[in-house]
Amino acid sequence: MRVIPFSDDYSQAWDNFVRENPDSTVYHYSMWLNLFRDIFGYKQKGFILIKNNDILGGIPLFEIKSFKQKRLVSIPFRDRGGMLIKDKVDFSFLFDKMAQLLKEGDYQHLTIKQGDSSMDELFMKEGFKQSSLWQTTTVDLTKGQSFLWNQLKNNAKGPIEQARKYDVRVYAGESYEDMDTFYNIFFQTRKALGIPTFGRSFFKKIWYTMCLTQKAKLFLAKKGDLTLAGVILLFHKNIVIEGYAASFSKHRHLRANDLLIWESLKWSIEQGYSSFDFGADSREQKGLLAFKRKFNGVHKTLKHYFLLNKCKKINEMDSSSKKYYFIRRILSKLPSPLFSQISNRIVSYFG
Repeated sequence: MRVIPFSDDYSQAWDNFVRENPDSTVYHYSMWLNLFRDIFGYKQKGFILIKNNDILGGIPLFEIKSFKQKRLVSIPFRDRGGMLIKDKVDFSFLFDKMAQLLKEGDYQHLTIKQGDSSMDELFMKEGFKQSSLWQTTTVDLTKGQSFLWNQLKNNAKGPIEQARKYDVRVYAGESYEDMDTFYNIFFQTRKALGIPTFGRSFFKKIWYTMCLTQKAKLFLAKKGDLTLAGVILLFHKNIVIEGYAASFSKHRHLRANDLLIWESLKWSIEQGYSSFDFGADSREQKGLLAFKRKFNGVHKTLKHYFLLNKCKKINEMDSSSKKYYFIRRILSKLPSPLFSQISNRIVSYFG
């Protein structure tokens, strides 16, 4: 058994391993790893555990440089994606390699977004610190559309019916022009929040590598020719994940978001998926968590693990935190071209 660096030579074998591993996420696939590398310029520093050319485990790790510091993150920007291992395989090799890389590479710390708590004891034994800041919200789809509708709270049903009265309709994206439309809404949404946004190239890559290969789907909510909101759904095994969503706040009274979520849930049931995953939010995002809860969403704590090297504690980046209020406010007031330029320069720092 030996540990080797991630490389394109093992992409197909790694994807096969990910597909068969019960603990894998959609973000483990090489298409996502390549997306982070190609769009944000992150260097892949992860390892694969191999024996006789068979992959037994692995951990993607990206080097992220920000403000004259370096750190290692298993999956940038997303809420989970950590170490994968075959059952009953000794993965101490991977821990040894990670610890060695952390020190030799002079990194501040290492973050592994393992997701669940089944490996708590193992990570604690290896000296990792644990964070429980993030919560995911999932909806059980197995009992069908009628059951789910009947279980919805009135503050979900009312807005959905209101959107229909306003003649808001939901359509599947059919061309890159539709993705470009979604990007414009996404850009304006992030600017209004004062949060640096991804560039257009990020969503262009998602369209051509994922949407066109049925690994993701774009839905848009419209009233006539006016596009109000959009969502990109990602697929992994029997799960649909709300990957990215955006809407125009000035049209909030049309309740496009509510209808968009309901139509996404309906579509997921029709396609035979058993779970809808809203993604993760910090515990401080109470309004967003409440919005997801009204669709029968159930919260679950996600576990992230940190191995410290050149710092004494971890300050997790939560863009909704009150301590960033004034920075967000300044960014939100900038002209769009300047906001775009600043975003392009610094957004990679936050992976």
